[in-house]
Amino acid sequence: MSENLKTIKELADELGITKQTVQYHIKNLPSKIRKKNSRGAILLTKEEQNFIKSRVNKQSDREQSDREQSDREQSDREQSDREQSDREQSDREQSDREQSDREQSDREQSDREQSDREQSDREQSDREQSDREQFYLEKIKIQEEQIEDFKEQRIELREQVKHLGVLLDQQQRLALQDKKLLEEYKSEINELKSLKMPQEIKKRINRRKKSKPLKSKWKP
Repeated sequence: MSENLKTIKELADELGITKQTVQYHIKNLPSKIRKKNSRGAILLTKEEQNFIKSRVNKQSDREQSDREQSDREQSDREQSDREQSDREQSDREQSDREQSDREQSDREQSDREQSDREQSDREQSDREQSDREQFYLEKIKIQEEQIEDFKEQRIELREQVKHLGVLLDQQQRLALQDKKLLEEYKSEINELKSLKMPQEIKKRINRRKKSKPLKSKWKP
């Protein structure tokens, strides 16, 4: 390949930019006719390369100038901020000293008042503690009496449950006996029915014979 011809990738690598940036500048080339190599890649002539390099350098210079301008403005702002901050810091320190003096005086006054209140609160607390202890002792005594009542009630309930268990057992045994007797009665009734069955059949036949003339009498 001729040294004067370069692909987009080669030019981008040389300038340290992306292929997309080179392609963007190619749109601004005067000539729209592009040479291509055997693989179909676009080839840029020396003039086209210089044109793109010039645009890239101009853009880089503008960016550099903008960065320097931005750095100066940032530096000026930081300097102004530091001076403003120093003044504010000095004012705060002065205000803090005055505030600290007032707070120290207020704390001393507050400490004296707090000490008096604590002394009064301790005396009040001691009285209340004594009253609570007396109240809890009486409450404990009442609860102990209630516990004894509950124990007696529980013993009575156990006896009742035991008695109910005995009654339930007796009831179950009686139910079994009743069931057994019922089955025996049913068996005896069935035996009696089997013995009476022939006589019942004869009676039915006789009744039918007697009833036949009556039915024919009332026929239309």
